[in-house]
Amino acid sequence: MMSTAPNNSGTLGDPQCEHRDDYRSEIRAHDTAKSLEGAAQWPGLTLVAIGLVTGALTMTVAGYGFAGLAAFGALASVLCLAAGIVLLVAEHRHVKRFASRLPHP
Repeated sequence: MMSTAPNNSGTLGDPQCEHRDDYRSEIRAHDTAKSLEGAAQWPGLTLVAIGLVTGALTMTVAGYGFAGLAAFGALASVLCLAAGIVLLVAEHRHVKRFASRLPHP
């Protein structure tokens, strides 16, 4: 038969209980850094994807002989790719800096 006596192992002031709480908060902080890393990269990845698609469309337009439209497309492609890469690098550095301040489990 199971005992219904209260368990006093998790009382306030118990060193083991405080250690577990510290460990849980460290895990939560680490998970926070990981979740920031995933969601924050979307703008940069989107711009890189738009730049690649624009580059493919520019090559198609250039193949059909539309020089003015091809020059505009090339400029748009380069700008989207550059902006996307800058955003990805900046966000990577931001998350890396944020994660370095967190205690590691």
